[in-house]
Amino acid sequence: MKFGFWWYSAGFLLLFLVLFIVIFYRRNQKKNLTAYFLPENLLKLNETSWLRLNTLRLTLWTLALVFGILALMGPLLGERTREVKHRGVDLIIGLDISNSMMCQDVLPSRLEKAKLEIRNFVSQLRGDRVGLIVFENDAFLQCPLTSDYSAISLYLDAITTGYLPTPGTNLAAPLENAEDAFKRTLTIGESEEDSKKNKIMILVSDGEDHEGSTANAIKIANENGIKVFTVGVGTNAGGPIPVKDRAGKFLDFKRDRQGNVVTTQLKEDGLARVADETGGEYYRIGATTSDFYKLKDVIDNMTKTDFKSSEVLDLDNKFQYPLGVSLLLLILNLFIIPVVKKEETVA
Repeated sequence: MKFGFWWYSAGFLLLFLVLFIVIFYRRNQKKNLTAYFLPENLLKLNETSWLRLNTLRLTLWTLALVFGILALMGPLLGERTREVKHRGVDLIIGLDISNSMMCQDVLPSRLEKAKLEIRNFVSQLRGDRVGLIVFENDAFLQCPLTSDYSAISLYLDAITTGYLPTPGTNLAAPLENAEDAFKRTLTIGESEEDSKKNKIMILVSDGEDHEGSTANAIKIANENGIKVFTVGVGTNAGGPIPVKDRAGKFLDFKRDRQGNVVTTQLKEDGLARVADETGGEYYRIGATTSDFYKLKDVIDNMTKTDFKSSEVLDLDNKFQYPLGVSLLLLILNLFIIPVVKKEETVA
């Protein structure tokens, strides 16, 4: 047996303390009376005096309090089926983890700043399902659609650059993987048109599209009814790309074949174009400001969809049973009336 509010068990300590005081008081009273009255007179006194506590009534009061405390503790027994309904939209976050995201024109780095902003954004959602895709030249579904936002936070903590084998940045890659993640197998009352309206993708990148895939990304999004919101991370001035070993120790800045330090700048044009041509909007995370938070209001104003109810097995709180016993004992106590014996008269 488990208890939902086990801290109420402290009431037993208080109950035992009260019982100890009552028993001590009764014994002390009996000892004092014995010193002043004869046994036969003491017997009569005890039967008629308010000083004598009725043992049965004391027992019933004690048991009633015991069961009352048990009710407060919330005994959890058996299982019950509880329906959980979610209402919201589905959104997939595509996070660029290419080497250029290590640039520190946005502190502590573009990638770490993006992870922080995503974490804050997700923590404010209510009922929406979120998935996470990481991408470079290829893409990988890191976390499928879920309403467990703590899971998204855990996955974000584990993400770093060099996660995928093929370097580069391909904006179409996450959209190619998104359609499988958007399969609405757990939704009810949703038409095909509703499904298209509620497919949202958030691309977080510095916009360096080395594969020239902007047009392909737009095509894939429109064909699958995915509305893409893009978030640019970085500054127009840009900066060098640090190279670190596996332990995170700085080694050097990335250089080209001639030995010159490679710099990376935020490329907003491609990101803004993807958002504009798929029905989304473009936002930016800069060195000192970020308007990523505005996306929360956009999501809140979208048409919400009822997700299929999920069944959760949960322990059932059976507080009503000990509470009922406690009330019954209290009621019985009301019908116990001390009986006073009348002295027999001599004829």
